[in-house]
Amino acid sequence: MGCNERLSESLTTTVGDDESGTADTGESNDEVGSESSESSDSGSESADETTESSETQTSETDTLGEDETDEEESTTESTEETGESTDTGETGVDTGEETFDTGEETFDTGETSFDTGEETFGETFGETFGEGTDTEGGGECNGECGSAECGPCPDPELIPLGDFSIAATEVTVVQYSLFAAVEYSLSNLPAECSWKEDFIPGSWTEQMMDDPDMPVSSIDWCDAWAYCEWSGGHLCGEAGGGAAALNDLNDPVTNEWYRACSDDGALTYPYGDLYDPMACNGADLMLGGLVPVASLGTCEGGVPDLYDMSGNVWEWTSACAGVPNIDESEQDCRRRGGSRFSTDTVLRCAVDSKRARGFRGSNTGTRCCY
Repeated sequence: MGCNERLSESLTTTVGDDESGTADTGESNDEVGSESSESSDSGSESADETTESSETQTSETDTLGEDETDEEESTTESTEETGESTDTGETGVDTGEETFDTGEETFDTGETSFDTGEETFGETFGETFGEGTDTEGGGECNGECGSAECGPCPDPELIPLGDFSIAATEVTVVQYSLFAAVEYSLSNLPAECSWKEDFIPGSWTEQMMDDPDMPVSSIDWCDAWAYCEWSGGHLCGEAGGGAAALNDLNDPVTNEWYRACSDDGALTYPYGDLYDPMACNGADLMLGGLVPVASLGTCEGGVPDLYDMSGNVWEWTSACAGVPNIDESEQDCRRRGGSRFSTDTVLRCAVDSKRARGFRGSNTGTRCCY
């Protein structure tokens, strides 16, 4: 999906203060999945500066190993898969039936950007990002986009799937920039996000200087929730409305994201049943960075015109834990689809991973349902 010039011209935002909001707690994190009643995965990631968290999950069966490296930060997690997860903050216990023995692999991907040969967002708009600009006719936004206070709406292509639709691509930088330009009222947020102060992603200036069709990254769960609600949608959750249950991973009847990725439960990967290392932006493709959304025609599916459901960035979904006596920002929420660091077992439609609601990582973005 190309950059929408009409929308971009209306952008009047301040991005120079992107580091003053909620800290980006991770420039990358481990690519680990958990699959309901189907498999057993473990993943680990190490890097140069900060170890962000350690989660361990055990299984009665084999484990999968995946090491992922990013220049900025690291997270180490060992995960397994279950029909029902037991969430206890930083430690979960999952069990599964199906086993995979893949060993461990290490990927040193750095922070290389995908070279498309196109102008960057910063070049297109005179490289003014990082300098303060005032929004016009604004005021606090208390609802959805499309008003003077809430700004122009993004225009994602939507794929109808019965009782809901899903965006054809991950949320892009240019789409998110429309949201970041408005003063979205914190009162719109659910109680679980009462700790939020703003919605500026981590490394926002750098993202704005890159290709505008890159998936937005370094956003936490509340950023993703707010963007989707502002755009007239919602984080993908339970078909028919509401948040998905934390253990509802691979039911195409009830889970919106899984239904879309698997073509109503028919496919293992969005493009078919057999893993293709060259299809999507995972570790095996070795592109060394994110790619613009829908730029890999081989990564289409589970339904026609739906892209990047496997790889590129993890996608926040609505499912979250509700563990007593744990801060809301530390409660686990589900991500789907794997990322550019992920290997074959993690890139399956039935696999997901959990992260703290306040987590931000350079391999984590979102996609909205409507």
